[in-house]
Amino acid sequence: MVAFPRKLLRPLPLRRQKIPPQIHRQPRRRPRPPQRTRLHQAPDHQPRIQAPRRPRRPPGEDLKPKLEFFAGIGYTGADLGKLISSDPNLLLSSLEKRIVLNFDFFKTLLGSPAAVIAAIAGSSRLLRYNLSTVMLPNLRTLRDHGVPAPKIVMLLARRWRRGRESWRFMATWERKLAVYRSLGWSEKDTLMAFTKHPYCMLSSDKKIRKVMEFFVKKMNWEPAFVAARPKLLCLSLEKRTIPRCSVFSILESKGVVSRKWGVPTFLLISEKEFLEKYVIKYGKQIPEVLEAYQGKLEFVGLKARYRRS
Repeated sequence: MVAFPRKLLRPLPLRRQKIPPQIHRQPRRRPRPPQRTRLHQAPDHQPRIQAPRRPRRPPGEDLKPKLEFFAGIGYTGADLGKLISSDPNLLLSSLEKRIVLNFDFFKTLLGSPAAVIAAIAGSSRLLRYNLSTVMLPNLRTLRDHGVPAPKIVMLLARRWRRGRESWRFMATWERKLAVYRSLGWSEKDTLMAFTKHPYCMLSSDKKIRKVMEFFVKKMNWEPAFVAARPKLLCLSLEKRTIPRCSVFSILESKGVVSRKWGVPTFLLISEKEFLEKYVIKYGKQIPEVLEAYQGKLEFVGLKARYRRS
């Protein structure tokens, strides 16, 4: 038997294999203790007493008196449906504390239920808002300036509908007076313009100045002449006023139209009527008319000066 040296018979030491870093095991984390819920909490020493809930009214019990009220003041059939669809939250307002009180306030102010319906057309929100914060401050401000009540209601129904805009209205009103005053209008002119067309107070300051500059410098109109026709301020300068004035200037130079016809009337007629009477009628005979209407010709202005009529 062959004898091996003892050194060779010793067991070889095991080498520790290196584990790639990407497969290292994550250390075990201790599970978090479960959160305490009401079931784990100790019961209160004193039991809670809940107030009994108010029994709900049967569906339609709240709506019926409101619908009857609206029908009684003149809203019937399709008009009633249009009223509700325009402002469904109206049915959530209190009938006695808000709707009836607001309607009576407007009826006293305007004189008749029909006048109230006409004034708040398209803005039934005024029947459910708190008038002490929305209407009364604005009403006092405008009445101090001599504005009739129906015009106030009509303007507020269109623009100032939320209580937090009450202060904006008064600030806007004073600013508009200052803008028109700087353009040559007297306070009487401004009130006259507002009475005829209240929306002239809703145009931005920039548009008002731009339109007035065109009328005074290009059309040679007196500020008071424009104040007597406030609808002109609400027309689009680029899309309507300038193209139509260009067409009028060309037709006048050809002897087709006369200044006696009135340029303001020329600007205020409907688009369909304007196209039929002037653009289509004279477009083939005078090609410049179509170019002027399309804005391809520069409008240099009118020479004669219009004064207040």
